Amino acid sequence: MRKGVVVGRGIGAGRLGAKGALIRKGLVACTLLMVLCAGPARGLCEDYGLSLGYGFAALNKDRSTGKVEGGKSYSFIQAVFLYEKPLSQKELALVVEPFASYVDKPNSGTDVGFDLGLKYYPFRTQKGGLYLTAGPGMAYTSVGFQEQGTHLLFMLQGGIGYRYKNLFIEDRFRNYSNWGTASPNSSINANIITLGTYF
Repeated sequence: MRKGVVVGRGIGAGRLGAKGALIRKGLVACTLLMVLCAGPARGLCEDYGLSLGYGFAALNKDRSTGKVEGGKSYSFIQAVFLYEKPLSQKELALVVEPFASYVDKPNSGTDVGFDLGLKYYPFRTQKGGLYLTAGPGMAYTSVGFQEQGTHLLFMLQGGIGYRYKNLFIEDRFRNYSNWGTASPNSSINANIITLGTYF
């Protein structure tokens, strides 16, 4: 009996160790991205901004728009602080976005996290222009999603937006996953429509 207990503990410890290692690797990768991208931007103008967005479930497997597992609705309101640092004179910028969300459905709760990304302005003018953005991030949610076996989530996201002077509008697709650190691990996908301003 004692041997069985020891073996069980060993297996559990091994799983926890593997999960911890994966989380550490994710944090290190995000930190390295921020350090490497920040270097070339010295001397160029930085932008700060705030945005408010509305998000809802989208493109989830075998689910209609607005629905997640079990046919439940998923929607939230998200507030973001934006830090944008150019990596070139016009086209490319590093973006760091800490955020907080109030989740209305399927259960009321909150998400807090951040994402790191790149923003690309293919036709930028002095007044702004169209842009594309993409990058990874992490979040903690108080909502117990059926699709996830943990409250610590990783994300990938990408979007398209338009900036005019100090105002911008954006549509972004976001994927939540636990990166295999827990079971189950079905993705939670959402579309976020955002309005914001730089200051």
